[in-house]
Amino acid sequence: MLEFGQTIKAKREQKGLTQKQLGQLLYVSDKTVSRWENNQIYPDITMLPEIARIFNVIMTEKNTSEGQIDYYHY
Repeated sequence: MLEFGQTIKAKREQKGLTQKQLGQLLYVSDKTVSRWENNQIYPDITMLPEIARIFNVIMTEKNTSEGQIDYYHY
């Protein structure tokens, strides 16, 4: 299973978005997106529904102690 940051990066690239473009959609900087992708920080939990909407996935918590979340396309 991919770590959260790897998943964000993969989904972003699949959508053809730059870090800056994703950041603009979420009202954060491209540096913040980079830090998410490198597992330095995680997005605020309140942002997860919007991230899921952008990537057209449903997120379900699996094991937050390891930073892992399952994703399902819908």
